[in-house]
Formats: sequence, structure tokens, C-alpha cells
Amino acid sequence: MGLPMDGLGFEILYQDEHCLVVNKPPGVLTQAPPGIDSLERRVRAWLEQQQPNTAPSTSHTPEHQQPPQISPLPASGEKAEPENPSFASEKANLPPENSQPGGKKLYLGLPHRLDRPVSGAVVFALTRRAAQRLSAQFERRSMKKLYWACLQGRVEPTEGVWKDFLRKVPDQPRAEIVPMEHPDALYAVLHYRVLGYLDWGSWVEIRLDTGRYHQIRIQAASRGHPVLGDVQYGAGQPFGPPVQDVREQPIALHARTLIFRHPKTKQTMIIRAPLPDCWKELHLPEKIPYSAPDPPCNPWEGLF
Repeated sequence: MGLPMDGLGFEILYQDEHCLVVNKPPGVLTQAPPGIDSLERRVRAWLEQQQPNTAPSTSHTPEHQQPPQISPLPASGEKAEPENPSFASEKANLPPENSQPGGKKLYLGLPHRLDRPVSGAVVFALTRRAAQRLSAQFERRSMKKLYWACLQGRVEPTEGVWKDFLRKVPDQPRAEIVPMEHPDALYAVLHYRVLGYLDWGSWVEIRLDTGRYHQIRIQAASRGHPVLGDVQYGAGQPFGPPVQDVREQPIALHARTLIFRHPKTKQTMIIRAPLPDCWKELHLPEKIPYSAPDPPCNPWEGLF
């Protein structure tokens, strides 16, 4: 277990002097302009409170001290994109190193993001070199992301691949399916596996091959299985506690597991994020339907 969220506004899953992995709560922007609450702002404020202490020490050690090495999936010639095209390259988004009290410099790089209503694991870089190396892993798809989603209806077959061409609708915060010939079309691929059927629908595990804008949400909704609570894409079933600002309403989509090479040691890191409290209302089975612990050292083994 990581450090609790109390007083932080996020949960620390892993920390050392090179990178920080946190559990993003739903309803919070990953990144925002100055003066607007965001996960990045909360993390930066917390790091500044640590100054002028020494470099952060490890606060959580992965359960698998020496996990097996994971062979990256073969990448096609297509360049992977984060969920928001504006974060396409960490090299183009490297923040300056700001001087802090005590002569220390605080660096915080963000090589990827999650949609506002989505919860789960987000990795931050604490040095410029770490940011470049983590960003490179995202671009060549050696950074693996495993999501849990609760979808309306009965998803069949129980496992498969969804392939579409998507585009972000100009000047609107949504995506849509388009023909392959569309000039803005981007190829989108995900693999899914049904973990269980419940009264409200299907509990599904998803691995992204690409990281298009709102990819999981639009690909699921276009097949008649919107994410619970995702009214933007046609969900008719509510999810999570009511909120005053509809933009803060959570949806049942969670970045469960991140697998990446540590930017300094090259060790294979397997970090998983506990579910938010609002998922308790879904009454998921206590026993995870894996043939090994949750998850096995190699989460892809035997799953897809």
C-alpha cells in the first residue's frame, strides 16, 4: 500500500529521487493553467513543502523487488500519442528547473496524463533526464498501461481487440469515430478481457496499444457499452457520489497498473493503484479473477 491521501489530495504509490508515482483521484485535472486546482499543482505544492530537505527517499517499495524483465510489445511504425495530443512530447513540455529555498531546484515533469473523471496511476519525473527517458518509453510504447473499466451492458465476446479510427472534435472536449479516409483519422487499438458480469454490466480489463484522446471512452461507447457515469458518451447509469460541478463527476475508469523501466536503474517497475472509494458501490468480487495474485509479476501473462 502507498502513503494515504490524507492532507495531500493524492496517494503516493512510489517515490525516489528520480520519479514519483501517485494515485490520481477522479474529478481532478491532471494539469491545468496557473490558479486552477490540478494533480500537478498538488504534487508540486507537496514537494515544495519538503524543501530544503534532502532528496526524497523511497516511501514505498514495489512488492516484487526483482520482478521479471518484460519484453516490450513490438511497435508499429505509427507513433503513439498520449490521451491529450498537447502532451505528445515531453521534450516539448519540459518545465524549467525552479530555484527553491535552500538553493535546491525543484523539477517536475509530466510525460502523460489522465482525463479529469478518470482515476489511477500517474508517473511524474523529478529530474530532466528522468522526464526524457520516461517520455521516450511512452513514445515507443514500452510503458504499459492496464485499465479497469465498468461498462454498461454485456460485453461479448469475453476478450478481444477493438480497432477504430478516431479524431478529436475541433474546439470540443470529445472524440468521435471517423472513416479511415478522414484527414484527421488516428488509428486506435485496445485489447480487452471481461473480468466479470454484474447486474450493472461488465467489469473489463483493458490494455491500450495506442493512447488516443478519450480512446477507451469512445471505443466502448461506440459499441453500446459506455463507461458507467460517462454521460458525455451516452452513459445512462450514474456512478459515484453527486457533485456540484458536473466536470468533477467521476466515471468508472481507473488506470490500475503502470509498467515501466526505472529511468535510472532500468529496473522493471510494476505499480498498481488501489481503487477509489466510489468503486465500492459496484460490489466487485473480492477475489480478483486471475490465475495468479493481483496482478501476477507480468500482468500480461495469460491475460491477452
